[in-house]
Amino acid sequence: MKWMRFFIYLRKYTWSPFFAKIEKATQPALFDEGIKALKEMKEKCTSVTDYLNFLVYRRFRYSNDPFKGALDYVSYPEITAAKKFGDCDDFAELALEVLKDHFEVAYRLYTFSGIFKGHVMVLLHNGHCWQLISNKTRLLWTNDGENIFERAAKAYCGEDLKYYFLEKIK
Repeated sequence: MKWMRFFIYLRKYTWSPFFAKIEKATQPALFDEGIKALKEMKEKCTSVTDYLNFLVYRRFRYSNDPFKGALDYVSYPEITAAKKFGDCDDFAELALEVLKDHFEVAYRLYTFSGIFKGHVMVLLHNGHCWQLISNKTRLLWTNDGENIFERAAKAYCGEDLKYYFLEKIK
């Protein structure tokens, strides 16, 4: 469990900000385009269904980070919105940025099914049900809050789930 928190710390505070800042600095036009795209998404997407339909309609797609995911970093939501592709953590950040104001509670959920097999999802609560957003597990509705985090983690990893870690956003 300690190595997992250390991994999250490294990823969040060392690698990701460094590469995201390089991406932002080297592609200012793309970042400006992303600001406009993100503003449009926030205007049009007031629910999870709107958000998912927007991604499909605009042809957003999954893509590994460079070197087949070996160089893992999180892009700014503006960059993901402009590029229209990213990996699970990019889509999680985009979903949080677009939808967090429409929900009472928001969590980032990290799952691990092996030492280099991780996934990031977003769990949102609107007052009466939980909703899961992931680029692989599209939507999970439940009114029952019992074991919701473990059930959400197992929705992606299945029985291979080793650990999961939550980060409360809102």
